[in-house]
Amino acid sequence: MTLGREAASNVPSPFSEREIIMSSSDTTSSEAPASATPLLSGQARSDAEQRLAALPLPVEKLVEYITTHAVDRVYDRISDKEARRFRMLTAGMTLAGVLGLGTVAWIAGLFVDQRVSASTAQATKSLSERLQFEADYQQLVGLALSLENGKSFSTTDRDSVMQLLRAIGKSRFYETRPGFAAYLDRVIDSFFAADLHKELTELDALFRPALASTSRAVAAMTSYFGQAVFGSPLPLDRLEEETAALAYYTTAARTTGWPELYILWNLLFEFQRNGFARSASTDELIAAREQLGTADRQSFERYVFLLRDPTRYMAIPTDEGKRIAERLAKLIAIYPQLEPQNEVSDDRLDEALQNALGGSRADESGGEGSK
Repeated sequence: MTLGREAASNVPSPFSEREIIMSSSDTTSSEAPASATPLLSGQARSDAEQRLAALPLPVEKLVEYITTHAVDRVYDRISDKEARRFRMLTAGMTLAGVLGLGTVAWIAGLFVDQRVSASTAQATKSLSERLQFEADYQQLVGLALSLENGKSFSTTDRDSVMQLLRAIGKSRFYETRPGFAAYLDRVIDSFFAADLHKELTELDALFRPALASTSRAVAAMTSYFGQAVFGSPLPLDRLEEETAALAYYTTAARTTGWPELYILWNLLFEFQRNGFARSASTDELIAAREQLGTADRQSFERYVFLLRDPTRYMAIPTDEGKRIAERLAKLIAIYPQLEPQNEVSDDRLDEALQNALGGSRADESGGEGSK
């Protein structure tokens, strides 16, 4: 989760996207799927001829009408390469008007098989994929709300959510679902609080543009990659993917209402990049901090307060958390103004802020993740 500022917490109602919404573009075609056999045969042809005979319009006129309009509609859709074959088909259909309706149906069957089968199959596949997306999406909604409202979640819940999100990411229908980002935010918050590194990295690969579009997810992903880089024992040249992701999300933070996160994590990164020493870059970022508004300045100080001691946001401090605290202490020794001016006690830190930095760790061996 992110800081408890109202501007960053305006997410859609959890129930606003529970219904299945099908747009007109999703129901691609009303044409029946084509088969590999003629449309009419045997008794079916006889029954069809009897029904046609009962119509007020003479059969010959009806055949002529169907033939003419079918030709007109298909002619516009065939390629130049197929034009000669189509003209031969037109001649065959004209002859079929003389030979009988059964022959017309036989030729029409071949025509549909060859011309409509591909488009019908594609339409059927598209509709099937959309329906599967809707089913996966509704399951995700329920699980996301369960993760958010519960104090812990099992590895089974984690795996179920990941399976659904992999399928949703592959379908890409989520790009037209306005409510999707709100539920993805909830998953990110819960996984970040449980420190699920592997899952968060995978979700970043699947949904990076979607994550960067919402203030709530940006705050979590910026802090996640910030901690992964600043708290890593590895040199930066072995953290290329992580540093690239951090640059991406800090830039997004600057444009989605988190200037303090942009400054904080760039400051820590530049400090790390320069061998944990003062530089022109860190001086510039310290000066930028002074330009923050009151709310953003207070938010910056709260983040610093938490990062100074991993027990303030981790039930069980990790080596990463300890490393961040040690390195931050070195930075504060160089820039004493980074120390919060007023003591920030634990009861002033709301749950949203603690979740924005990550909570206690999930048991990867099959236990539960606490938030």
